[in-house]
Amino acid sequence: MSKSTGAAGVLRAIHLSVVVSDLERSLRFYREGLGFRELMRLEQGQEVAPIGQFEGEVRFISALVMRDGMVLQIITWPAPGTIAAKGTKRLNECGLTHIGIAVEDVDHAIAALVALGGSVIEATRTRLEGADVVMMLDPDGTRIEIERVDNLPDFAAAS
Repeated sequence: MSKSTGAAGVLRAIHLSVVVSDLERSLRFYREGLGFRELMRLEQGQEVAPIGQFEGEVRFISALVMRDGMVLQIITWPAPGTIAAKGTKRLNECGLTHIGIAVEDVDHAIAALVALGGSVIEATRTRLEGADVVMMLDPDGTRIEIERVDNLPDFAAAS
């Protein structure tokens, strides 16, 4: 029997979702660039219309990818279509703002991710004591924090 925690009876957190305009391009970015592995794909239609509060034709395609226990649901909506973001979300806006990724070498990571369709927000490059950090964007503008950190904590071991 599963043990629930919290007042809502939560069993476990299962994923975060990222909407993309081109599923295959984004999967190359997340798999080849960031090392996520694909777990499964799912395609659905009208049955998901109430979840998205859509009227008219609905078609949903997603891939679940995982890295170090983090599961992302990469989604595209052929119908009613995806909507481009209205600029890069600022770090002090409410809601999810970015995905944090630890790397061995920030410059190497930047080069590899740019080659896969990412872009660097140059003004964010920061060197702190024990850390080198830069913000990038995936091919659709989702902010990715790339960081090299001395003494990186192992949060998975703490769970």
